[in-house]
Amino acid sequence: MYPGDRQYIARWLKAADAQKLGTLAPVLKSAVAAADQHTITVALDLEDVVDRAAVKLGLSVSPVVAKQKDVTLGNLSAFVCSVKGLTFTADLGERVTARITIEFAFDVLYKKFLKDLFLELLDAYDIALAGTENWEATFGQKTMTLSGPLEPADLKRLVSLFAFPRPDLDPEVPAATDQPTVGATQRYLSAVGTVLNDLKGIKEQPNKSDQNYTKTATWHEKAAAQLEQLSRRNVDPIATDAAYAVAKSLRAIAGSLRGVPVELSAANDKAYAAVTGGGSYLRPVWGPHWHPAWGGWWGGYRQWVHEPVQVQTNLQQVFEERAKAISGDKKRRIEAWGKIDDVMSEARRKLGDKYKVPF
Repeated sequence: MYPGDRQYIARWLKAADAQKLGTLAPVLKSAVAAADQHTITVALDLEDVVDRAAVKLGLSVSPVVAKQKDVTLGNLSAFVCSVKGLTFTADLGERVTARITIEFAFDVLYKKFLKDLFLELLDAYDIALAGTENWEATFGQKTMTLSGPLEPADLKRLVSLFAFPRPDLDPEVPAATDQPTVGATQRYLSAVGTVLNDLKGIKEQPNKSDQNYTKTATWHEKAAAQLEQLSRRNVDPIATDAAYAVAKSLRAIAGSLRGVPVELSAANDKAYAAVTGGGSYLRPVWGPHWHPAWGGWWGGYRQWVHEPVQVQTNLQQVFEERAKAISGDKKRRIEAWGKIDDVMSEARRKLGDKYKVPF
């Protein structure tokens, strides 16, 4: 369990022994029953997770929805909010084959663009996966399944979304170590190098455009978390200090990929949304703390008092200004990666001088 809570776990175990726990949601039961058929299974219970008014507002500024004709936002938002769960599976053979199945309470509608809407949602969360636009979409009565090949590095990134932090490590401050050893320090730096090389591969793949690279902020944050969670036992502080500095730089890059630079704050301050008709009104939700990456059209719009009849918003303008800020900050991201390489090189040099062996 994360965060760790001894009392809660103890009571949960007692309830389990007394058979007083509720049963799993149907979507989770189905995933468990079929789990032995797949190498990896991740299932999410999404029933009652999303708010219809929030989704309706978000869909009103969705680029995918804007291309559709004769789509009623009320009906579309009702269908989207009927989602029951999502199951991701992966099978490892000569290549990785992955499947994402989304289950709804109603018969599947909007088959023409439902896949594009889901991929747009992933982009809104800055989760870029190579090739998913080419995955095959198939439909059951109440399900949509996307399937296709997945790069091993992308699979590791997906699984990292569900990896719990180690409870014995404080990510804020590099942990004190036992007596440092060469072997432990070498293994630690090797692990750091693997995380960084996997991340560099996102922007160095020949078919990756810079536009796709800007959708990888989440992967940079997860890489930073992985570095912070590596075991530091018997690792020289020179190495742990370097990894901690690198993690901070990765988080800064993630912020840049989301348009966090100072020059963007003015654009966010000017964001607004208003409604007319139906007696609806909106409390102030936009301002310096609002951020488009807080859930895309899926969430982040939480203070509608009544559903709007007509929406007026400058969100599209804000998105465009945000995109300009991200593009304009590219040079600083390149400089940050140069700093990361310098920090790691300097750490290896110092350790080599100290222990007289290569790192």
